[in-house]
Amino acid sequence: MNSSVVIKKSIKTPEKNGKYWRLICLNGPNKGTVYYLKGKRVLLGRGDKTDIPIKDKKTSREHAELVKIDEKYVISDLQSQNGVIINQEKINQKGLDTGDRIQLGRTIYRYEILDVKNPLSLLENMLDEKKDDEDDLEDVEDSEKGKKKKNLFIGLGLILLVLFMMEEDPSSKKEKVKKVPTINEEKFDNLRKKEDKLDKEIEENLVTLIQRGLREYREKNFFRAINEFNLALILSPNHSRASFYLRRTKQRLDEEIQLNFLRAKRERDSLKYKASAVSNCAILKLLEGYQEDDRYKEAISNIKQLEQLMGLNEGEIKCI
Repeated sequence: MNSSVVIKKSIKTPEKNGKYWRLICLNGPNKGTVYYLKGKRVLLGRGDKTDIPIKDKKTSREHAELVKIDEKYVISDLQSQNGVIINQEKINQKGLDTGDRIQLGRTIYRYEILDVKNPLSLLENMLDEKKDDEDDLEDVEDSEKGKKKKNLFIGLGLILLVLFMMEEDPSSKKEKVKKVPTINEEKFDNLRKKEDKLDKEIEENLVTLIQRGLREYREKNFFRAINEFNLALILSPNHSRASFYLRRTKQRLDEEIQLNFLRAKRERDSLKYKASAVSNCAILKLLEGYQEDDRYKEAISNIKQLEQLMGLNEGEIKCI
């Protein structure tokens, strides 16, 4: 039996308390199958010797692996033919967060971390302890049990007698009727309409902000896109699309800046000073309005050095 993965056919949350890491297959022949990750290393792929075999011709025999580091699983692409895609982004290696969607070939999994704190488990423990106590008392003599039962019946009889004597005469009771405030239906309808209108306005504003953010993203105005997605999250802090686009925009911004720095260095080493200046100017454009960013300052410094190498006065290189 594979000790690295426990396979279940039910998506139901485990009853036993503890922390669980699992993959849920969302499509294909194994749709609905749940894989509980137990091992330090879990291999996924089309091969027979994998921990999680995938019935998908678009996957490689050893497609990807999951490695547990501390309390987190990290997924790595094992140079597969079609790669590993996380939340619509192709990656080589990435630490997984709960809710991430993993695509291997055509097969999609959802990664989840469950921290189960089930009060029923605590109750079961209490019942088990009670049962143990009852088992320990099985050796009590029958005569002692009979004596306890007799005392119990006598006690119950006395209690019922006292309650009967203390009961008031129904005719002497005075009913205290509480006045129930009537609901103004018209006022209630107005409040409900206002709430519905407010919810609709919030949803419309969210759609507008996300569309604006995506437009800025496509035009590579990443900071403006980040601002739009942040505004959307102020309106709805748990909005999944806004959170996803915000993460992707920040990642794309960092990648673009790093790419331009590498290109500028390569061009400078090849004595292509003008081309290197263009790449540094591209960094300034990406960070427009954020002059305090260290990467902005580094690009400015690079341009000044290029001016010296080209025999130009400071400020002659203009970034349009």
